[in-house]
Amino acid sequence: MIVTITTFQLQKPATLDEKELKAQVIAIDGPFGNLVTNVDSEMFAKLGYKLGDKVTFKLGDIEITAPFVKTFSDVAVGEPLFYIDSRGNLGFSVNQAFASKKYNIKPPVSIVIPRKSN
Repeated sequence: MIVTITTFQLQKPATLDEKELKAQVIAIDGPFGNLVTNVDSEMFAKLGYKLGDKVTFKLGDIEITAPFVKTFSDVAVGEPLFYIDSRGNLGFSVNQAFASKKYNIKPPVSIVIPRKSN
């Protein structure tokens, strides 16, 4: 009898404090290279961002600014974007490109998003 032991890394839950949201990129979405986070739409909404707002955040060690939009076509080809995916989670991508390749991301990777300033 052959026994196979599989190990996996447990993801940390997303946390929100008075300053920022700390979360993780937990997966790459299939053939498109979109980044899937462990942030649901309700938690993201608590940061104060609305559709069209630009969000400056840290993805691993990289600082990026991207708009929060409804659909990929809301940004130019090759531009980054935040959106709520079909699972109801915050996703990060690049219109008609692979965010995972462009930013050299392999999950798990930390993502830190500050609260929107007034």
